Amino acid sequence: MTTLPKTPLASLAALASVCALLAAQPALAQESPTLKKIKDSGTIALGHRESSIPFSYYDDKQQVVGYSQELMLKVVDAVKAELKLPALAVKLTPVTSQNRIPLVQNGTVDIECGSTTHNAERA
Repeated sequence: MTTLPKTPLASLAALASVCALLAAQPALAQESPTLKKIKDSGTIALGHRESSIPFSYYDDKQQVVGYSQELMLKVVDAVKAELKLPALAVKLTPVTSQNRIPLVQNGTVDIECGSTTHNAERA
């Protein structure tokens, strides 16, 4: 995993994600249908953007990197711990701004972390 520069914004984003993960722990214990699917399949599917710099993009080695990717990998670590699946496989699926929400809704990807904003159309 690529380490991104430590800036105040990056530090704030990291702190916010840790707080969100800690707050979500009781919810994980209820094992949602998505967590059950992940546990049964032994795979978590991550939706990622291909060129949404600095959130998610391919580096020069064609590896997915960026702030969103790092956040998703932290979530993967939490899911591995919660489900006691240290060998949980990670499947990366490219998504676009048009298909990312439908792919989460239909279960093609289990999580997508990007620069999505809440608006009237998505409400």
